[in-house]
Amino acid sequence: MKINRLLIVVVIVMMVVFSLSALSTAQTKVSFYSWMAAEVTSGGISVLQEAERKFEEMHPDIDIETVPLPYEETPDQLAIMIAAGNPPDITTVDVIWLEQLAAMGGLEPLSGYFSEELLQDLFPSSLDLGRAQGEQYALVWNDNPNLLCYNKVLMEKAGFNPDQPPQTMDDFNQAIAAISGLGDDILGIELNLSKDSFSADYLHPWLWNFGAEVFDQEGNVILNNAAGVEAIEWVNSLVKNKYMDPGLYIREIRVIFAQEKLGFMLEGPWIRGILRGLNPRQEEFDKDWALAPIPKGPAIPDDVPYGYSNPSSHMLVLAKDSPSKEAAWQYMEFLISDPEITKTYYQDTGLMPTRISLLNDPIYKDDPFVRQVLNQTEYMKKPLGWGPRWGRVGEIVMAAVQEVVLMGRDVQSTLDEAARQIKIELSM
Repeated sequence: MKINRLLIVVVIVMMVVFSLSALSTAQTKVSFYSWMAAEVTSGGISVLQEAERKFEEMHPDIDIETVPLPYEETPDQLAIMIAAGNPPDITTVDVIWLEQLAAMGGLEPLSGYFSEELLQDLFPSSLDLGRAQGEQYALVWNDNPNLLCYNKVLMEKAGFNPDQPPQTMDDFNQAIAAISGLGDDILGIELNLSKDSFSADYLHPWLWNFGAEVFDQEGNVILNNAAGVEAIEWVNSLVKNKYMDPGLYIREIRVIFAQEKLGFMLEGPWIRGILRGLNPRQEEFDKDWALAPIPKGPAIPDDVPYGYSNPSSHMLVLAKDSPSKEAAWQYMEFLISDPEITKTYYQDTGLMPTRISLLNDPIYKDDPFVRQVLNQTEYMKKPLGWGPRWGRVGEIVMAAVQEVVLMGRDVQSTLDEAARQIKIELSM
């Protein structure tokens, strides 16, 4: 009997110890939604899996749940989840959505989370891109300007030096025409002309090259001025001359580029991982294409060496309703700071770290790919039209462009009507 009683006491003690141990190791759960975990061709999935594993080893009290969320679905899905009160703790967002998301009131202001050491290790432009509504709402994961992505093999076949991409719009137009003449299945250039704000944003470098904008500094709609008309007439000329197929969306554009049937497209540094996923020759194909700054248009100031680029930076936001804010912030900072994770992420995707100190590593300093991205980053600016209503404004802009290139409408009258619609939209 004494033995049985002793066994009972031992079992009870063990149960109490186990329960206390379980309580002491209860994990804080952090959800992280990202299209980089959804894009099979991007190269980022395995790196994010490794990041999750490494962070959880360092922080056994935190459980990271990485959830794939396709890029196209992110702004609408996040807005729905914010409105429903169940947003992810952390979400990857595109910089063009930040104003709209901040205006909904569902994002956590981040100013109080930044250490002085982190602030000093970020480019001022990175911090600026993360601001909306006068507050710091995002941590830039990767500083991404859009650049001219070009096929070096097609350049050489068309009679141009493949290591000297076009630097002016005149040079650019000549190269587009020459590459288009290489065969019926070869296109000189592709632009995103879908009726959405994403395509409108990608239109900005070409608007700026002609001195055009959707809005001026005071918020007046000026898309339909002489510069705007000239810019859209240039886009229309590409279609008229059959240098471009206006019916292709960005994913289709990337496919024909990977098939080596396209001379030029506008892309960010993420394109390296995507092209490796699309072309069976993978890293060997890296030698056949390159990135270059935007060719300089007639309206660009003399002291600016390139055309201006729009930012397409990947950013991390923290939900205001997150129950695990401190743990979530730790993971956000880890993703942009860990030297090995950021290095592998760059090697697999082409996306460079945003912290200045990390860029001193030879893997970045000695890579011409990085040099071109940094060159363009210096000449990157926010479109004046960004704001909570940019989504609808962008749709109106691209609907006008489609009417011109697909239906043959007059450029001036079409832009006049678009300007009228934008004014109505903003007055609501």
